[in-house]
Amino acid sequence: MEFPLPIKEKDNPATFQYCRWCGTKLKDKRRRYCSKEHAEKWLVEVLFVEDYQRQRDRAMKRDNFTCQRCGMTRREHYEVFSQDLHTHHIVPRSWGGSNYMDNLITLCRNCHVEIHRELGVKIGK
Repeated sequence: MEFPLPIKEKDNPATFQYCRWCGTKLKDKRRRYCSKEHAEKWLVEVLFVEDYQRQRDRAMKRDNFTCQRCGMTRREHYEVFSQDLHTHHIVPRSWGGSNYMDNLITLCRNCHVEIHRELGVKIGK
């Protein structure tokens, strides 16, 4: 593998074991970078470049517009919360997770809040 990592390698699971900018073996499997400097690169080159809305829509369709934890449908969610289902980042973005569809899961509002409480991560900015 060569570094910096070519964009074509972004979907290869083995690449997530190493910092994509310098090749350093990652100690924390939840992160995608090794240092503060590379965290900033990750924000600019990965997070802000990815098309979140398109990935979100694909994840919702894949999950049949249903909460993957409790089974609440999109229609039920609108009736109860007057809003669409949420899309949760399995590895939070603040931990280096991406907006790629394999890191997204469809959840209802309550399940999303509950998961974030369990992880100790705030929802939103």
